[in-house]
Amino acid sequence: MSHLLSERTAEMDWMTSLPPAVAAAVVSAIVSLVVALITTLVAPTVKYKFDTLFERRKLELAYVAEQSKALRDRIGHHKGSIMAAAESLANRFNNYEDVIVAPSWLYGSGRSGNYKGTFLFRILAFWCSLDGLSREAIYIDTAVATDSDRAFVKAVRLNFMMWSEVSLFNGLGYSGDKASDHFFHAQMLDLAESFRALGSDRPPSTAKFMAALAAGCAQFDALVRYLSGLRRSSRDPKYQRLVAAHLVIIATLNAFGDDYQMTAKPRVRRIATHCGPAVRQNLRRMIADMHLARYRGFCELYEALGCVSPDASEKGVRVPDIAIPSGNRNLAGRLFEPVEPTGGGLLFVHGKNSSQAGYAARAQEASRKLGLVCLTFDLSGHGDSKVDGSHNLDDHLDDVIAAYDRLASHPKVERTAIAVCGASYGGHLACLLLSSHPVARLLLRAPEQPSEEALSNLRAFEGQAFILESGADEVIPHRVIEKYREAAPSAGYDVIEGATHRLDREEWRAQFLARILEWADGLTASPPSVR
Repeated sequence: MSHLLSERTAEMDWMTSLPPAVAAAVVSAIVSLVVALITTLVAPTVKYKFDTLFERRKLELAYVAEQSKALRDRIGHHKGSIMAAAESLANRFNNYEDVIVAPSWLYGSGRSGNYKGTFLFRILAFWCSLDGLSREAIYIDTAVATDSDRAFVKAVRLNFMMWSEVSLFNGLGYSGDKASDHFFHAQMLDLAESFRALGSDRPPSTAKFMAALAAGCAQFDALVRYLSGLRRSSRDPKYQRLVAAHLVIIATLNAFGDDYQMTAKPRVRRIATHCGPAVRQNLRRMIADMHLARYRGFCELYEALGCVSPDASEKGVRVPDIAIPSGNRNLAGRLFEPVEPTGGGLLFVHGKNSSQAGYAARAQEASRKLGLVCLTFDLSGHGDSKVDGSHNLDDHLDDVIAAYDRLASHPKVERTAIAVCGASYGGHLACLLLSSHPVARLLLRAPEQPSEEALSNLRAFEGQAFILESGADEVIPHRVIEKYREAAPSAGYDVIEGATHRLDREEWRAQFLARILEWADGLTASPPSVR
């Protein structure tokens, strides 16, 4: 071993024998040679690999940018029409909710009627706009779509689901085998296609659509039957689906629309109360499953659906549905029971072609704020009190008496502390009630032409009366209001300036509620006398 090392050492001795400058030059030349060889042989390979990776990445980025732009272009192309159609349909939903007699404009199995026809048009125009985007953006590549793009496409899908998804009725025993209270998705697409065909592959004008309906076009009869069978009641599955669709449209407009298209949170909460607890829970789950709850609009809706308690739409008020026997009829009614009742009761009597639905929010507020047990109900032939045959004034007076007796039998209500609020025809009925039943306070809003018996009862009435007139009433002239005021000269009186008979604006309805609360405040059971 030592012999081999000595030989290697001898071989390197020539380097040490060279002058230092020469030795350094030799080493430098060797290093330069090695570097040149490496550069010549290795660098092209390394450079090729780096260039390949760079080009591949550049192509990937170009593809993502191109596809992202294409998706944004598709969404942008359809978004305007979707939002415009959504706004138009939301306005009709609001009108249906707010106008007392609107449900009566949909009754009947025929296709005729401007209100029903334009309602059909707005629904179909919305479906057609949703379908336009869905056909071009069936699959969204998460690698190219922005967060906002994905959210909008999900919102489009959820809007479709509100009309077709059977799981919205989970817990209600609803079978999706037949499209009784929903539409099959393919059926919706066929309806949208038929609607588009009327306009030569684009949505037709309202006039052209109405003309097609008038000419007997039967392609849209499924939707005609749906609207014709609609009842503005939280017990009607069709109505609950309509409310759910309304809420999702509002959330879509609040999330992606302009400021003027948005709906305030209090109204969203109020509309949410029209859904039953099962539908609210199911809709909330759908929003969560689609990961939409973090977006403005859907976040507000998610919270609104969660803040409505299972048995009441206002904390502290229990709201059971009840049946009220009236002769051989059963009337649909609803009690509003506060946690801390004062002993007072308040009966609401609606007018002709109306229903108890319009008084739910008023009864809730009176119950929650004043501690009154309130009762709303549907007169025979109205709302959910659908019974065979026609009904006259005497039948409806019997209905009012039955409702009064049901309220008076409540264990938390004193018979001597019952107030009655009647509107229009209901005001006339409330005056007729005075001759047979004790009433502590009476509020008449825009009461109809009175009979002599009603005026006679009002003259003899010793309780507190209040008469409220609509300033621009197109149904009840001022001279009719004067008859009531002459019969009750000590009654309070006020006018809702500019208001129509039906109180079509939110501000007028708010003023009516304020008058109810002022008039009914302090209505309590008299303390027992001390002997």
